[in-house]
Amino acid sequence: MTVGVRNYPRKPLSERERTIREAIDRILGLISTTLTPGVVTGAHTTSDQTFTSSTLANVTDLSFVVANGRYHYIRFDLLVRNSALNEGAKFTLTVPAVTRFVGKASAVLGNGGAVTTWEDTILSSGDAVVTVNFPTINTDFPVTVECVIVPSADGTVQLQAANESGVCTVTVRQGSVGMEVVL
Repeated sequence: MTVGVRNYPRKPLSERERTIREAIDRILGLISTTLTPGVVTGAHTTSDQTFTSSTLANVTDLSFVVANGRYHYIRFDLLVRNSALNEGAKFTLTVPAVTRFVGKASAVLGNGGAVTTWEDTILSSGDAVVTVNFPTINTDFPVTVECVIVPSADGTVQLQAANESGVCTVTVRQGSVGMEVVL
């Protein structure tokens, strides 16, 4: 048997054996593409997602698998708009059990040359941060949410969003992207 090559028997496989082999191949493919050091994995939103509540909810398609003991850098670059003046947006990351974790969210919210920058830290899973007020309604603004994590358990880092007070609509727009680097 050659190391690194799976040798399959020459006899026909039963349905059960074929299902097991396919599952093993899928798992090995997932591990090799998402957990190999130096590999960059990407994600993106394919449609707008609205948040009409102040309760945080998952941003569809913006999450990454993380592995126990591996070093991960994850960054989400979002196109965000708000339907109300003088209202902010909430963001957080949910993470599995960790050895080390720190996250940061930042935004540039400006209108007509009056630029407001905002930053806040996400110190634990679900620790919500709230942006400063959006200066213009229904205008796309850049928001970045990023983290460094060394999980102590396998799991998922999931981006979540909401509106500040429940009286407006925050929209994470199509084309928002994420990337994960495993070190």
